[in-house]
Amino acid sequence: MAEKILSAYERAVDDGLFNTDGAPAWAARDVGALEARCAELERMRKGFETKAFPDDAIREEQVKWLNESVETLVSYVNDIWEKVQQDHDLLPFTLADHRRDVMEVA
Repeated sequence: MAEKILSAYERAVDDGLFNTDGAPAWAARDVGALEARCAELERMRKGFETKAFPDDAIREEQVKWLNESVETLVSYVNDIWEKVQQDHDLLPFTLADHRRDVMEVA
């Protein structure tokens, strides 16, 4: 039996990309909104995948386009997580610098 190929949305879900546990409020809000859009596109993609769709060429074109649209949104989610990581990486450095500055002045 052939292995099922996952869509961009299914891969993102499997990778935990939309998990916002412990995320800053702004990131959770933005990721949640993007996931909702991805889920809508995924529902449309699955609708086009039905064999009942009359034109195979149009169906394949739409499935491909919808999957690419999800990939674009997933890249935005990755950008959000990169920004969260950058903010997290900078925070301790900034606090350490601040503490050192305070100690030097005292």
